[in-house]
Amino acid sequence: MKRKLFALLLGASMVASVTAGCSSKTASTTEKATEKVTEKVTEKATEKATEKATVKATEKATEKATEAVTEKSTEAATEKATEKETETETEEATEVITEAETETEVETKAAATEKAAETETETE
Repeated sequence: MKRKLFALLLGASMVASVTAGCSSKTASTTEKATEKVTEKVTEKATEKATEKATVKATEKATEKATEAVTEKSTEAATEKATEKETETETEEATEVITEAETETEVETKAAATEKAAETETETE
């Protein structure tokens, strides 16, 4: 009877240890699997979020840089055009003034010559 009791206790302890060992391994395996899945999902979500943020930041930076370059180019082109236009207008005005001065000098000389001729005619 001692043998039967010993065998029964030994069998019960074996069943208990096998059952307890299996359940803790399942829980441990489940935890590890859950950790791996969570890690992969988090990694993918982080990659996607980083990629989207990078794309948006790049777009905004490119847009701002383009605006700044366009603004500077437009400003420089406007300055050059205004400068050329002013230079052309100044040259034209100078030509008109020179022509007017020349005409005035010619008219003054003609008037002086005419007066001199009249004075000569009166003196004779």
